Amino acid sequence: IITRSNTVFYWSVFAQVCQLIFLALAENPHIEKTYCAMCEPTETEKKRDAILYGTSGDSQQGYFEKGKELVAIKNLSLLRSTDLLLVLFMVYSTFFAFAAGGEKEGFSLGIFGVLHQSQLLVLGQYIFWRVF
Repeated sequence: IITRSNTVFYWSVFAQVCQLIFLALAENPHIEKTYCAMCEPTETEKKRDAILYGTSGDSQQGYFEKGKELVAIKNLSLLRSTDLLLVLFMVYSTFFAFAAGGEKEGFSLGIFGVLHQSQLLVLGQYIFWRVF
């Protein structure tokens, strides 16, 4: 499509189909044969998970809450030290992203001075990658 050549397009489609056929006929059987023993957790792993996360019938909770890991901002708990440090880092870096500047060109942000387009790009990327 980029080269505007039907020949290149059809060769790339053919290459993709060949990769899918190889995956279905060679790779997946090899993976199942090699790693099938790792499908079920061992007794040691089951004991470890019971200690760390607790069991469903046990009234005592484990050390960690299963299924409550931090995903972007979902399941944020300021009682966990890693989540608290994440929030502090986000506030710290956002403050310095706005505080940078001082030139007379760009966008005025009051007490923070002036924000240039390159700094807006960095700030926008920062917010995008932290939220998503």
